Amino acid sequence: MKFSLLCNLLRTHRWNWEYESPKSCAQANTCARCGQKQGGKINHQFGTWEYKSQESCEQIRVCARCGDFEETLAHRVESWRYKSQESCEQIRVCARCGQKQEEKINHQLGTWEYKSQESCEQIRVCARCNQSTETRVLHEWGAWQWEARRIHARTCIRDQAVERVPHDDSYDVIEETCGNCGGAGDFEGGYGNNTIVYTCDSCNGSGVVRYSVERCRACN
Repeated sequence: MKFSLLCNLLRTHRWNWEYESPKSCAQANTCARCGQKQGGKINHQFGTWEYKSQESCEQIRVCARCGDFEETLAHRVESWRYKSQESCEQIRVCARCGQKQEEKINHQLGTWEYKSQESCEQIRVCARCNQSTETRVLHEWGAWQWEARRIHARTCIRDQAVERVPHDDSYDVIEETCGNCGGAGDFEGGYGNNTIVYTCDSCNGSGVVRYSVERCRACN
């Protein structure tokens, strides 16, 4: 009691975790000077994990002090394999207990092929099961042409499908001058290669406006 009061007064405790008995895993935080205890915890000394039997995936480990134990499952899962030669179902099992772990479908799709000479529908078939297929449409477009005022059109050379898009004149002006008078008045005219050629209202001279090539996807 004397040492306990002295340790409390001078705050000179020397705390250390100690087991309460040789066969117990209960520990108490004990002062080495006065023997006062505070707090507690369980601190097992588990051994290594061991399988319960040769065919089992159940593992156990035992505490060397109190005999308490923990259990877990530790499968040895094999790599994926097909269920049969014609099937695309794959499975993998545990090498120890033989228990099925996972399943999945893994097709081996071939190359894309057109359904017919005039069709743009493509198909590819699984080489294993010949059942699973994927389809898509892949046109072979010709060049863009002017179809009407401010309308571009192009035709597929396979099925004659037509795609139409409006002309996009949202361009970034870099330079705008008249080739005759050098003015920058109002221009009217048509489209060239990365330029817009205008007729100047002031002198009827040739004017040029240069623009970015991203202006219209049908014109690029």
